[in-house]
Amino acid sequence: MRLTRSFLLYLFASGIHQAIAFLLLPVLTYYLTPEDYGILRLYNLYVFLLLGIVSLRSENLFFVEYFTHPPAYQTRLFSTIALFPIAVATILFFILAFTAFYSNFLSEIPIVWRLMLPWFALAVFYFNLLTNLLVYTKQAQRYATVSAIKAIMEIGLSILFIVGFHWKWQGRLSAWLIVLILLCCYAFYYFSRQNFFRWKVWDKHLLIKSLKYGVPLIPTDYGKLIINQSDLLFITHLISLEATGLYSLGYQLGMILNLIGTAAIQAFSPFVMERLANKTPQSIKEIKRGFLLFLLLMVFAWGLIVLVTPLLFRWGVIHGNYEKALIYVPWSALAYLFWGIYMYFALALLFFKKTLYMSFVFISGAALNLIMNYIFINSWGTMGAAYATVLAFAWMACITAIRSYPLWKQ
Repeated sequence: MRLTRSFLLYLFASGIHQAIAFLLLPVLTYYLTPEDYGILRLYNLYVFLLLGIVSLRSENLFFVEYFTHPPAYQTRLFSTIALFPIAVATILFFILAFTAFYSNFLSEIPIVWRLMLPWFALAVFYFNLLTNLLVYTKQAQRYATVSAIKAIMEIGLSILFIVGFHWKWQGRLSAWLIVLILLCCYAFYYFSRQNFFRWKVWDKHLLIKSLKYGVPLIPTDYGKLIINQSDLLFITHLISLEATGLYSLGYQLGMILNLIGTAAIQAFSPFVMERLANKTPQSIKEIKRGFLLFLLLMVFAWGLIVLVTPLLFRWGVIHGNYEKALIYVPWSALAYLFWGIYMYFALALLFFKKTLYMSFVFISGAALNLIMNYIFINSWGTMGAAYATVLAFAWMACITAIRSYPLWKQ
């Protein structure tokens, strides 16, 4: 019952997060020029790219060792990984400051906003650290509340700055930054109050340990980015922009399954980690039953998405000119069904610190996707991109399951 309640809360929170982009879309497309919108999309991409560099994925070690180490160790480790990204962001700031005046690097973005990129990435890191901590400490209700507050504040301030003050794309970024700063203040208040964080606590050996664990995970971020974005580039250059638009819409509708799968994994993560930490024959059976329950949920959700999405066109929610996008929805959703399977089995890889293998999974998946995109799109047109994405995620799910399943029994 508690697992079901947590899943529903995480699903609500994920839906709220998606609602920010959905509810702001009419405002952004009305008040921003295509060039303004392009800058906004680029800025989001750059923040994401810097996020992996700022954190070096060092925070992952804490969540793996949370269930197996005493509170004093948790405080030292958490404080170390919370302070380290500040130093990295500072270094990146000076690098960008130097390049801003001596090169044309990122010249499509004004200098002031270029210099803000490391601090955006740092703020996103602390917000993610807060939400992940709430997941692993089973604070589903607080997680949903924080997500709802973030959405309400971002939407409200974005509309105020764009519509009221006519700040265009700067208004959207200003709203995002202000909300992140406020939530970072709350994050450090929460970290300190729960005895996870102390300013004067720093452990060089734990930092090295966390980097050894986290750095091999960086390719997982960029590998997924390649799989998600490369097909659009191939379609644009090999077919047409119109085909890219139709495929993008179908892909986004299929990605609804990713929202459900992510919420389910957030609910299952503490469940699986606890049983891996106290491994018994009974706990292994519970992990297996949990996977069957997760798989049934994903298959049911896949079928529901396939049945419901045509109604969006029939009822006029989506314009009929885009109806051809429907053909891509089942395949996009199927790809994210395999992605969900990967995420469940990857919990064991994270727990047993098999991060190098996870890097191999993503690098091989990205390479397979690039090769298959070129071959399949030339053979089957835009539909080939959908086939390539399904194949890449299915490959990742299979090799992760093969490597993870024996770890459950060790």
